[in-house]
Amino acid sequence: MKVVDSMVCEKCGKLQQIKDTKNRLFLALICLMRNDKYENITIKDILEYAEVSRRTFYRHFKNKDNLLNYYFKKIINEYLAERRIFEQSDSFEEMLAGSFNFWYKEREILSIIIKHQKPEFLFHQMKKYSKEIYDSITLPWFAYDGDVTKINYAMSFIIGGYYSVLCNWLVKDEPEDPSVIALEVKKMVIKLTKFFDLDVEQNSQDSSEIKKAL
Repeated sequence: MKVVDSMVCEKCGKLQQIKDTKNRLFLALICLMRNDKYENITIKDILEYAEVSRRTFYRHFKNKDNLLNYYFKKIINEYLAERRIFEQSDSFEEMLAGSFNFWYKEREILSIIIKHQKPEFLFHQMKKYSKEIYDSITLPWFAYDGDVTKINYAMSFIIGGYYSVLCNWLVKDEPEDPSVIALEVKKMVIKLTKFFDLDVEQNSQDSSEIKKAL
């Protein structure tokens, strides 16, 4: 596997300076994943790399998958907190750029995980927070009057699409700037709006709200 993760390399070199045991164990796994298959990495490998005892590991985690879930749960919570800032952007495109920029900053770790075909943990965490995302969307065409089934379908569509964009984008060794992806997604939304023959001019008054959709 090509090593393009300069930030991760730096962290791996200073792993023993990381005080938080959970972060230390997770980064040990990521460091090992740079050059070995996920399936071949053992708990023993992680413990030796992190210089953490087996007892300490099992105090926090059951297995390697738990380490990935720990990271994605933490990063989703950070995303939701930061989202409150960029959702105040003046335009839909600017909001999207802020949203994608959050993940872009994590690109080196995410790229390693995606290349090991383990990004589904991110999707599952996104699904867990789908209600919070839905509650923030106030667009008139996205109202379902409490119909749980329709809400679940709608959120699966939005989260699935967003997740797929992230995976296809960040798996690249040199992913495009977040502003480029934001513009492409904006174009796609406009095309979909026209395809379904929605009144673009009428919905333009909701442009300040559409930024809350992600």
